[in-house]
Amino acid sequence: MVNLRLLKKLEIVYNMNKVKEINLDKHDLRAFRADFAGCLILTKDNKILLQKRDKKAFSYPNYISAFGGRIETRETAEQAIIRELKEELEINVPDDEIRFIGAVAEEISDYSELIYEFFWHDKKGTLTDKCNKGSQKIFK
Repeated sequence: MVNLRLLKKLEIVYNMNKVKEINLDKHDLRAFRADFAGCLILTKDNKILLQKRDKKAFSYPNYISAFGGRIETRETAEQAIIRELKEELEINVPDDEIRFIGAVAEEISDYSELIYEFFWHDKKGTLTDKCNKGSQKIFK
């Protein structure tokens, strides 16, 4: 069961950056200049784990965001997020544990980047303190 206080904190973090939900069935996806995959992570002890991007990051330095990145050619959003979690956190997340929760676009990109958002609950305690891009930010 997800803790409602944790979800409220996550909503506050994401509302710092205005987000629009995108209906994939009704929106012309060609209108976006890039596609990304992001993952909201709930730790084994029910804390929200996000990424604080490095101050020298190419895009959005010092921002707090979901883990993830660009979807590569011939890659599905789900394949992309599994690859990104392996690259950024050095973990292997089984594809049957990842849940698609929706698509969004953010004001910071002038709503020009489509982000497929996923959710993963690390029920087995797979996560470590490793973070290859930026640092981990835990919300209690």
